[in-house]
Amino acid sequence: MNRSALKSAGLVLLGVAAGCAIGRPPWWRNSAVGTVYGRVQDAAVPGGSGAGYDSGQTDSDHGARTREPDRKPSRERVEMLAAKFRDRTEVGGAARMRLILDAAQLSVKEIGPVMEALLPVEDLNWEIMPSLAVRWGMLDPKAALDFAASQVKLRSNGDVMASIVQELAKVDLPAAKAALNRLERPASSDAGQAIVRTVMQGDARAALAYARELRNDAAETEVLSFMAEKDPLAATAELTLGKEDQKWVVVEIADALLGKDRMAFEEWANGLKDPNYKAVARFRALAKEVMIDPKKLFG
Repeated sequence: MNRSALKSAGLVLLGVAAGCAIGRPPWWRNSAVGTVYGRVQDAAVPGGSGAGYDSGQTDSDHGARTREPDRKPSRERVEMLAAKFRDRTEVGGAARMRLILDAAQLSVKEIGPVMEALLPVEDLNWEIMPSLAVRWGMLDPKAALDFAASQVKLRSNGDVMASIVQELAKVDLPAAKAALNRLERPASSDAGQAIVRTVMQGDARAALAYARELRNDAAETEVLSFMAEKDPLAATAELTLGKEDQKWVVVEIADALLGKDRMAFEEWANGLKDPNYKAVARFRALAKEVMIDPKKLFG
């Protein structure tokens, strides 16, 4: 093999190794948490009752946030509000923020009628319904769930259902788990992962057990990745041999150990029983070395 071919092969190898940790792994990009709405509910947003949902609130707090005058919006007002969303074609971060802020202006009485008015729109911007679902989920997740689960176009939409169920899990975890039985796949899988994500913030091991109960590989990998950042060796002990998705967890464990103690990394890598996991770990170490000294790729 000539030097040029060797160099090309080396760069491919480096690309594979480095690519494992560039951006987010596939389960993150495909999850509800990686879509437009970006889980901004913890920030205060202007307008309407319930803006700036606090994930630590109690059931009574949640009820207090949703109390509004018992008056439905007029047909004219619903049409006016729906028009703000119907014709949106903008994309990008600034457009997304405007969408989220516009959704935050809607009251709990307005969101359902507006979503219903938008259902017949065939070419509706895909970001709109999840954004509205997050807003309604902040204000009244049970009402949002009842509405969305009754609509064919929504109950199979993973982004919409996961957004609502995740908000419900914050105030009524058993109800959120029970809601999965009302959903169709793949929405039920996305919603299950959203519940796992909520549980994970307080108890990673309980979240891992629930992900395995659901047999949701994406949720399991997300929890392991979360654990890897805090306790790499504990995450290692929970790896499942032969699971392709979990190579992303191996990358995060490798990064954590390489950043602290090279000897600890070597001991860990040598102890990996899955040959694919071991290769990923070694490639990751090589990638980091080459970033510091490119000559090591051909050394």
